[in-house]
Amino acid sequence: MERTPLVGPVVDLLVDLAFHGFTVAEPHFAEAVRLSWDSLDLTEPVGHISWEDDPLAFRCEANEEVFDRLYAALEIRNKPALIELRDGSQLRADIAHLANLWPDREGQIELHHWSWTGAVHPTLWIGQLEGTVPPHGNLAIREQTQDGWKLRNDCYRLQGHYAWHLLRTEKSPARVIVIDAGDATLVEEHVQRDFLALQLAFGGPLRLGRLVGIDEARQPVAAMGVGTFTRQPGRHRVPVPDDIGHVAIWVPAFFKALAGRLSADGLHPLRIPIAAYLDSVSDHLDGAYLKVHVGLEAFAKHLVAAEPKQLLVKDEALWKSWVKSLKPPIAAHLEDPDKLDTILGKFIAAMHAPTGDLVQRAFSSAISLPGDVAEEIKKRNYPAHGFMMNSDGSYEVDRDVRRLEMIQTVMMALLALHVGYDGPLKGYDVLDDGGRHPPPWWSAHASEESAAPHFVAERIVA
Repeated sequence: MERTPLVGPVVDLLVDLAFHGFTVAEPHFAEAVRLSWDSLDLTEPVGHISWEDDPLAFRCEANEEVFDRLYAALEIRNKPALIELRDGSQLRADIAHLANLWPDREGQIELHHWSWTGAVHPTLWIGQLEGTVPPHGNLAIREQTQDGWKLRNDCYRLQGHYAWHLLRTEKSPARVIVIDAGDATLVEEHVQRDFLALQLAFGGPLRLGRLVGIDEARQPVAAMGVGTFTRQPGRHRVPVPDDIGHVAIWVPAFFKALAGRLSADGLHPLRIPIAAYLDSVSDHLDGAYLKVHVGLEAFAKHLVAAEPKQLLVKDEALWKSWVKSLKPPIAAHLEDPDKLDTILGKFIAAMHAPTGDLVQRAFSSAISLPGDVAEEIKKRNYPAHGFMMNSDGSYEVDRDVRRLEMIQTVMMALLALHVGYDGPLKGYDVLDDGGRHPPPWWSAHASEESAAPHFVAERIVA
């Protein structure tokens, strides 16, 4: 298979990470000379940043006056902070709060969603990724030496707002992330959006550690702590085909379409299907079924929000008038007369099409969902109001997992239409090898040759 060669400093970095045990050094933080945090403004000597703490921590020793001011700051929570360091660099945190204040006049402020920047622009960013990654990537890393070729063929290059490279080194079970932002500044918001797309494309929860920016000499000159929601690790269900026959080319294509839409439009409404899908992968069967149903309906409702509600009656005003005329006979049946307005409201609401029709409307004329899928969508009411997916509390695992995966597939189809992904989707009918048939009602227009390019990072040592 023909691969596009990568160029630039990222090639040597990927080769050295893959085969030569390169690890990025920890950033060195100079002494802090000023802390600006809500109403608190402290000047030198202030304290130091502790890289070992998770989350990142700012530790300071205080005289009596400063101690009293820190004590008063116990009421300050979740406010932005700016820490200026003696070398001119700065550390900003979107969220900071005083975690500890000891009698020996030492305080510790926890820092979340932080970034450390200096005068030198980083060329590349490195971090660690924990979680399950599909094994068949679209990036090969290889090096030719006098002893022959070295090769890693399970790596990824994914194009979102930034170019993401994922590889496994010989010394660490975790995947290494290399982000190439080019000449642009790495922005936490864009990293978070790309990372959401990455989790959905890989079909399960991931954890992204701190990112360290390096200069041309590979010295740390910047760092970032990306705050993310955490989910139960270890489970995943890739929403597009990822078996060896497809060599995972659909994962990069799906990621590119999703990350591109997130970068262009922001998180809403895509945060709804992303969160619902990832929660449904991590949760138990009843919770998963509930969340994916609620997520599907909420996403569909947003997509058709600009359209008028579909009515089942000929005239809305006449329907409301007729329902109000029923007040006397309805009231005669009620145990509690105060509930009359509640009953009338339910009668009036009956003029709107049910949820199953809402989802079909979101698909518009692009897809007509088959009868068994439409019937499964209509089953949302019981879990939404009774939590369990089966009213009798019993389970038939193969059947119920298929029901869950059916709704997951419908939601991913709706997302795919919204972001412009036209490759195949993973369905809910099991193949002999445990894989999944593509849903027969989803038409994939992209060819395997055009869906996603393959790349190679290659170095030849004379």
